Amino acid sequence: MTNAPNPRPTPVGDAADPLDFSGSVVLVTGGSRGIGRGISEAFLGHGVGAADALVAFLAFSNKLPCVAFHASFDETMLKRTIEEQLGFDFSPQFIDLALLAPALITDAPRTVRSLDEWVEYFSITISARHRAVADAVGTAQLFQVLLSRASEKGYDSAETLFR
Repeated sequence: MTNAPNPRPTPVGDAADPLDFSGSVVLVTGGSRGIGRGISEAFLGHGVGAADALVAFLAFSNKLPCVAFHASFDETMLKRTIEEQLGFDFSPQFIDLALLAPALITDAPRTVRSLDEWVEYFSITISARHRAVADAVGTAQLFQVLLSRASEKGYDSAETLFR
């Protein structure tokens, strides 16, 4: 048996500017306070501007409905930011899982209301609750379960949920 040497990670960033991650994606968890916030703010100073990031988001979303749990927060934040940064009204269709879940899952206890309670009800694990990426994955998994249940009730697509 031969032991292959451990490959060294390819360095990213420049020794002269350790925050230069050009062409890379940087994910900072814990960016709401403390050192994580400082790191996030430093990366933001070297990254894509808000307007460019919003244009990329709009291109990615391609006028599809946005899915969220308690969507009013996300809708307000996106509308305000796009108006301020890009100067136009953004009025996407939202699928609010906080409303959709109890409408589709009528046999769930009435005490099941929050995202935490719904993911627990369906045995969905969110690896790091209250972290953007983990919460987005958990919300997407909940949406998949709800779409499956909607299909069982005769809805053949997300669009038919609005009819």
